Amino acid sequence: SKTKTPALSLNWQWGDCSEMNMKLHCDDLTDSTCLVKIINEVKPTEIYNLGAQSHVKISFDLAEYTADVDGIGTLRLLDAIKTCGLINSVKFLQEIPQKETTPFYPRSPYEAAKLYAYWIVVNFREAYNLFAVNGILFKHESSRRGTNFVTQKISRSVAKIHLGQLEYFSLGNLDAKRDWGHAEDYVELKERRIIHQGHQRRLSTVAGAESRLKRVKETDAVQMHLELQCHCPFNNLP
Repeated sequence: SKTKTPALSLNWQWGDCSEMNMKLHCDDLTDSTCLVKIINEVKPTEIYNLGAQSHVKISFDLAEYTADVDGIGTLRLLDAIKTCGLINSVKFLQEIPQKETTPFYPRSPYEAAKLYAYWIVVNFREAYNLFAVNGILFKHESSRRGTNFVTQKISRSVAKIHLGQLEYFSLGNLDAKRDWGHAEDYVELKERRIIHQGHQRRLSTVAGAESRLKRVKETDAVQMHLELQCHCPFNNLP
């Protein structure tokens, strides 16, 4: 991540990282030399690869970059583990956006890159006996979610309406359903299920309940004691 992104800057609000027994390293999944350097320095026992260009719309605009980061970036990370001689001592988790019974059918450059990442993890596990797991993680949110994602767009827009800074905002299909969980719960489950209970191959993580986009909007509005009205443009009418 870039050193001055909003999500990363929130880390510094926690206080001195040294007091939390944590050290941040700046890395780049497109730079294999950098990956080898950091892994060789840290010598981790667990690696969670959650780095990605994860915005679906942007993946169409920057398809080659998305493939380089999400797909080949995973290969670079696995190669770095092998180069540093950690094949037998590190546990590796890779995130993929599917469920175990879903046939692979990528519909965007982002999903196609993730599919490559999935199979290269399987390849390294079978070829080198690396403890490598593909994690099937459904949508998970936190306060660090980027502002270009719909949940943050809704909450920030509703807040601006409440403050009189905005009159309206636009959304796509309000009937779209998503299974939303919380990032903190997902991290805890990954560590407990995979690392400490020895699960290897794949892990599915879901919140267990779907919510319509319209419901998210209404919930945020209730929190602000607002009543929002939906207006459908004529070209979107059924």
